[in-house]
Amino acid sequence: AAAAAAPAAAAGAAGAFVALLVSRLLSKPRRLLDLTAESSDGRHSHGPSAHGGNSYNESGRLKVPRVMQQAQPLSPSKVQNSELVQKFVLTGGPCGGKTTALARLRQFLEDRGFRVFIAPEAATILWTNGMSVADMKSEADVLAFQIRLMQMQIFLEDCFCSLAERTGKKSVLLCDRGTMDGKAYCTLDTWQSVLSKQGFNETAIRDSRYNAVLHLTTAANGAEQFYTSENNITRSEMPEDARALDERLQLAWLGHPRHTVFINSKAGFEGKMASLIAEVSRLVGLPATGRKARKFLLNDMPSEQDFTNADTHA
Repeated sequence: AAAAAAPAAAAGAAGAFVALLVSRLLSKPRRLLDLTAESSDGRHSHGPSAHGGNSYNESGRLKVPRVMQQAQPLSPSKVQNSELVQKFVLTGGPCGGKTTALARLRQFLEDRGFRVFIAPEAATILWTNGMSVADMKSEADVLAFQIRLMQMQIFLEDCFCSLAERTGKKSVLLCDRGTMDGKAYCTLDTWQSVLSKQGFNETAIRDSRYNAVLHLTTAANGAEQFYTSENNITRSEMPEDARALDERLQLAWLGHPRHTVFINSKAGFEGKMASLIAEVSRLVGLPATGRKARKFLLNDMPSEQDFTNADTHA
């Protein structure tokens, strides 16, 4: 069932991305339409004709507007850290619990009055919609991919931040991975090129974009019996590769002032989720409520009279 649900989730993420792209283009156009397309004889036609409001050339063909690119700079250090919006990035090695964590955090925060937005993982959108490892034939291909990946991630985050601000309500943006994750998937030289070709500064895209970085350690480190690739169609790492990748991701984010690593301990996965929720509660200013359960083994089933007598003595 999980395997069957994965493509649907990916399709939903792709649909969300397209919707966001359209909204971005409508609110802040990045392309200009030249409606004075030339006809076959080199003359220009202005305005609509009698053919239903469209322009046609002398041969009767509908003239297609030319598209002119208008470059707009990305905002590598943009962060919505106002009183209304906080942005947290969830990262970590494969099978660390990110998907479950996103769902748990969303429910937890919404139950307490926050608006919650989730910026999907840009890499998953690409890998599940046509991109293939076979396309990475050279280091130049890897460089081009990492640049486009970072641009998409920044766009998704900035779009959600802007929409969250417009609600006028206290909001949390949960980012499924962030700008620094790409550093763990390429060589240092390629990473430096990714930054330099876009005019980015590593400290800015690491420290200034996010209020906190929450790293969920891969199950391959400390919970090996639960490590699996069956619940993610884009996951292919063996346990030893997953551990190495997890370490590289920790190093990539090392230096962020609020970088927290959640390990796999004896408390199990639920303990890991509880620690994550407690940390997010602290970050958003919710009161800390410690919970401790005590269990007792009774020799006999108590009767209703036992409880009545207890109330009387109390």
